[in-house]
This record gives sequence, structure tokens and C-alpha cells, in this order.
Amino acid sequence: MNNESRTIIRIGRNTLAFANTNAVTPGQAEYTPYPLRSGVAMAVNLREAFAAAPERITAKALVLVETPVMFVPIEEFDVNTLPALYQYSFCGYDNDYIDHCVVPNLNAVAAFAVNKDIRLVLADRFGEVEYMPVVQPVMSYLHRRGLSAGSRLTPHAALYAYLHDGLLDVFCFNRNRIHFYNRFEGNRSAAGNTLGGFNSNDASYFLLYVWKLLGFDTNADELYLSGDIDDSLRDMLHRFVQHVYAINPSAEFNRAPITQIQGLPFDLMTLFMKGR
Repeated sequence: MNNESRTIIRIGRNTLAFANTNAVTPGQAEYTPYPLRSGVAMAVNLREAFAAAPERITAKALVLVETPVMFVPIEEFDVNTLPALYQYSFCGYDNDYIDHCVVPNLNAVAAFAVNKDIRLVLADRFGEVEYMPVVQPVMSYLHRRGLSAGSRLTPHAALYAYLHDGLLDVFCFNRNRIHFYNRFEGNRSAAGNTLGGFNSNDASYFLLYVWKLLGFDTNADELYLSGDIDDSLRDMLHRFVQHVYAINPSAEFNRAPITQIQGLPFDLMTLFMKGR
């Protein structure tokens, strides 16, 4: 992915980070989480982050945002009705800007909310700003991976899970279409093992619920876990699903240096390594 003169900004629910490719060392990236001030709006934190490090301001910015995503089949997409459709589907985003981006390999348009104050801050500092959902590069990569020649994902149906930001994204595909997508929010106060703020018991419950809902075969079909996962979740799921695989970024990307960056989310790894 060519990110020359482009800053990558990742805005999570309670996190903010900056990334870009390393111009000195090809194939590597720089990743800098920004410590948020508690009780201060994200837009204010962004302004302060730019004031503290003006070098973060480049010609262009690509911004990954963590808000609910609605996928619309590309042939049914209508930009005029999109805001109403999104706000009908998700409560609490009436004052946000409803943005969208095309996911061409899945024949879909991803619609998502972006805070208007955040958009103003970024528009004031960058000549060009592009937005996309955090989950998009992960979904696109896993879809391409499943279709690739010789992949072991090909023979059977597969369900995918991406844990991040205290959230669980669950999805599967039907050829070049999104067959199912949903997002579950973890209970950060729950007892037990936690996966990036998501209780592993809750994660296994949601995954097995979707597995049953979609009629997956516990002996033949496959479940792939990525992101903030640990052995406890895989062990729980193995009790009910025979083929459970945890995606290890280092092995997945042939031990690329980028996979060794402490704290770098899997969505940014896939973005840098495989694009969107």
C-alpha cells in the first residue's frame, strides 16, 4: 500500500492512534497511540495531538473510524436515502455525518457515522481526507484469503470473528457477497477472561449463537478468530466446533516486521500489508 504523504488515523471508541509507512525503512510502519485526556471530546484530543506534533499533518489523511457499519448491496445503494436508512437502523447518530465507501470485492457499500466535529478538525488540517470503517480491511482481506487458490478456507463454509476495541465483529461470505454481518458489544465489567475489554464467555456465546442461527456444521465448517483473542476463547469454542483457528499475524504475513509492532491492531496490519 502506498501511503506517501498520507497520515493514517485510527479513531476507536476510546482510543486514538497515528500511523504511516516508514520512509527510511521500506516495508515497515510507524505506529503512535495518543493518550486521550479523560472527559474531553475526541475532536479536542485531535486538535491537541496535531498541536503537539505538527508533522502528523500531511497532504492527505486516511481515517479509520469505529462506529456501527451498515452494508448495502451496491445495486441498491442510494446516496439520497442513506442517512435516513442508517439512522433508522442505529440510534444515537442523528447529529453525525453519515459517510460511505465502496467495498468493491464484496459488491457492497459500507455506511458509517462520523462525528461532525471530528470531520471539521480534520478538514481544517488536511487537503484530502478519506474515511473507512475499522473492520473494512479485515473483512476484505479475509474474503480474498478465502477465495485464494489452494486456501484451506475454500472447501467448507467459514465464519469469521474480529475482536477489537471491546467489540466483536462477526461475518461470513457467499462468494462475492456479504452473507452475514453483525457487531456485538462486550461487557467490560464482566468477570472472567477478557479479550481487549470483551469477556471471553460472552464472545463464545455470541459466536455460537450466530453459528447456530446460520446453520453451520459443527463437524465440517470452520471458525476463524482474529484480533484480541487468547487461548481461552479458542478452547471454549473447541468444545462445540471442531475446526476453530486463531489467525496469528506473524504467521499470516510471513513474519513481516510490521507484525512485531507493539499494540498495532490487526485492521491496520491488513491495511498496510494487503490494502483495503
